[in-house]
This record gives sequence, C-alpha cells and structure tokens, in this order.
Amino acid sequence: PDGRFGLVEAVMFRIRPDEPDALIVRAGVLGRRLVIVPIEDVEDVIPRRQRIVLRTVPETSSDFVSEVRSRLRRLAAEQTARGLRAAPAGDH
Repeated sequence: PDGRFGLVEAVMFRIRPDEPDALIVRAGVLGRRLVIVPIEDVEDVIPRRQRIVLRTVPETSSDFVSEVRSRLRRLAAEQTARGLRAAPAGDH
C-alpha cells in the first residue's frame, strides 16, 4: 500500500503443493535483505502488471534464517496437529 517493497525471489510451499504459504521477497535499497511475507498478507495479485499488493508493509528487522526456522516450526506444528485430529481412533 505504501509503494514498492521488493521483488519476489521465491514462493514457499509447505503444507500443500498447490497453495503457497509465503513469498520470499528481496527487499531494501540494494535488494540485499530477504523477507518472508506470509501469503495471508497478500491483498491482490495483478498478473498483467507483475504486481502483488500487500495488506501491510512487512517487518524487515528480523534475521531471515531465524524467521524461516520459526515459520517452518510453526507450520510443522500445525500440520502435526491436523494429522492428529484426522487420525482414526485405533491407528495411533
């Protein structure tokens, strides 16, 4: 909403192969900072203009590697919780 933030470097797929979980964006003046943008923060996609509109400006102060680890742990925990709820009663 506040103008250009960066370029999408990669798309992260963790839970489902057909639905992305996050975007990895190369941000900053020289494009040296990598930022994880949760897919929930995407407001709109405009393919013709090659634009993704975000709801808010992402936080850029955290360490990228720590952010990836934290997000992967959270997604793994969510996936485990879903698996435990979906398991039949006799198959533990």
